[in-house]
Amino acid sequence: YYGVTLITILGYMGLFTYFGTALKRPIMIGLILIFGWELIMAPLIGGTLQKLSLTYYINKLLPGNIFEYKTMPSTITQPIIVLIIASAIFLTLSILTFMKKEYILSDAS
Repeated sequence: YYGVTLITILGYMGLFTYFGTALKRPIMIGLILIFGWELIMAPLIGGTLQKLSLTYYINKLLPGNIFEYKTMPSTITQPIIVLIIASAIFLTLSILTFMKKEYILSDAS
């Protein structure tokens, strides 16, 4: 469970770091993603579209099928690789966004 927790934190950390650097209101988009897409829509949608959810890969690492996905990845290494690659991609995108974006501090003093 500790390993699954660490890989889950790594995956979502990259995603939400990118949201924080790229969007003006990242909390709203993050809540919509977590509660709308990850928990409600992705398990209901069949086929390969549910592979766009991080919980799809996290569920393969857990002992039981918690989120009731119909199909699962074939090996245990595939979800680990996908979560690490997703985290690396989102962290790289957030670094590039932070370098290109101009942050202006307000003079509300």
